[in-house]
Amino acid sequence: MQITRKEILEILRREGQATVDQLAQQLGLTSTCVRQHLSVLERDQLVACREVRRKLGRPNFVYALTQSADDLFPKSYHLLTTWLLDELKARDGDEKALSLLEGMARRWADSLSSQVGGRTLEEKVERLVGILKQEGHLVEWEKGESGLFIYEYDCRFHRVAEVHPEVCSLETSMLTQVLGASVESLECMLDGQARCAYGISAGHQPG
Repeated sequence: MQITRKEILEILRREGQATVDQLAQQLGLTSTCVRQHLSVLERDQLVACREVRRKLGRPNFVYALTQSADDLFPKSYHLLTTWLLDELKARDGDEKALSLLEGMARRWADSLSSQVGGRTLEEKVERLVGILKQEGHLVEWEKGESGLFIYEYDCRFHRVAEVHPEVCSLETSMLTQVLGASVESLECMLDGQARCAYGISAGHQPG
């Protein structure tokens, strides 16, 4: 990202909101120059502008970060999840952790099933992949001679799975429940593969 726009995002992160003049003063730039950068950031949906009315004079326009911009800053959710699983295992053992993951997979599947159900298996796969793409994931599917295949090129759980590999079962379990079919993990990024691959067959309908 262009350095001035990055600096604008950092100021808005610290301050919460700012006007064009306030940003110009902190950056040592003209208001016109700042507006040009803000225009690009608005176009990219990283900042949003709102009007603040005053008792006297013209209203102020203040800028603040959007959720998309907030997501650009580092997060450590994987550490929290890893610590929680560490603590659960230490207190209640591995079986309790696996039971927790099974429950999470069911909840995940329940949130998707209503959007995917009532279709043929191939239509379900296509619809599910479409939903995952809308969530921002790099995922594809194809129909082969031996069945249907889903390929994921990013892993939402990768950093947690490096410490707790059983987390990978979440994805397989979710796919099995949503698709109502047999799902087999064929490739895994955790094993150094370039993607996670799943083979799907209608031969077995899970209970």
